[in-house]
This record gives sequence, C-alpha cells and structure tokens, in this order.
Amino acid sequence: MQHCVETPKQSPNPKVEDSIPTTVLYCKVPGLHKIPGLHKVPGLDKVPGLDKVPGLDKVPGLHKIPGLHKVPGLDKVPGLDKVPGLDKVPGLHKIPGLHKVPGLDKVPGLHKIPGLHKVPGLDKVPGLDKVPGLDKVPGLHKIPGLHKVPGLDKVPGLDKVPGLDKVPGLDKVPGLDKVPGLHKIPGLDKVPGLDKVPGLDKVPGLDKVPGRDN
Repeated sequence: MQHCVETPKQSPNPKVEDSIPTTVLYCKVPGLHKIPGLHKVPGLDKVPGLDKVPGLDKVPGLHKIPGLHKVPGLDKVPGLDKVPGLDKVPGLHKIPGLHKVPGLDKVPGLHKIPGLHKVPGLDKVPGLDKVPGLDKVPGLHKIPGLHKVPGLDKVPGLDKVPGLDKVPGLDKVPGLDKVPGLHKIPGLDKVPGLDKVPGLDKVPGLDKVPGRDN
C-alpha cells in the first residue's frame, strides 16, 4: 500500500520548509517533528493525520503554525499542554475539546488567552480554580456553569471580578459566604437568592452592602 503521494521534483538546494508538499501523508514520515522549519510549511494545518505525528508537541515554533486551532484531533495530542507559547495560538479557544486537554489548567498564560471564557465546557476543567490570574480573565462572569466550578469561592480576587453579580446561580456557590470581600461586590444586593445563602448572616461587612435592608 502506498502511504505517501509522490513528491514533485525540487530545485537543487531548496529550503526545507519550502520543499515539503502538503500532499505527503506526514503521519508516516519518521522523525518528521525534528525537521527544522517544519512550522513554516504552508498548509501544514490541513495535512490529514497531523495530530497523530509522534513528537508533534516538540516541534519548535508549533504555536506559530497558521490555522493550528483548526487541526482535527489537536486536543488529543499528547503533551499539548506543555507546548511553549500555546497561550499565543490565535483562535486557541476555538479548538474543539480544548477543555478535555490534560494539564490545561497548568498552561502558562492560560488566563491571557483571548476568548477563553467562550471555551465550551471550561467549567469542567479540573483545577480551574487554581489557575493563576483566573480573576483577570475578561468575561469570566460569562462562563456557563461558572458557579459549579469546585473551589470557586477560594479564587483570589473573586470579589473584584467585573459582572460577578450577574453570574447565574451565584447564590448556589458552595462557601460563597466565606469569599473575602464579598460585601464589596457591586450589585450584590441584586443577586437572586442571596437571602438563602447559608451563613450569609455572618458575612463581615454585610451591613455595608449598598441597597440592602439590614
């Protein structure tokens, strides 16, 4: 069985990144991930089976491949969470299954990824509550299921998250009454079901909540 399409003739001394046609079945090429300049190959993101290339996570400059987020099966690439510069991949939040990537919570700069709050299933990422800078994620309050994130009440700076009072189900967050600075959350008095939060009566400074009858 032929595993690779016949390659066209090349110039005598072509650059490596210009000499590899995108029609080659890359997943069958031994040592492919060691080829210098591989990430510069035009159309590399459209190569069938790219996600199955052994050592793909070790390709220098992998995060610079245009269209990387469109590679089918990218979320299943072993070691993806350790790819340097992964947080700089344009459109990273559009990768299907991104929330299932093991170790995603340990990706450096994760909280800086544009559109992170749009990742489906983000609330199910193990260790999300321990992501450094989570409270600075733009649109954090828009994450569906945010109130179900285990340990959310222990996220540093949670009380300063813009729009926190608009999080659906905020009153159901376990340990909400222990969030430092809870009484400083703008719009806290408008949170539905707040009066049913266990331990609310013991929240320090609750009597200073604007708009709340005490």
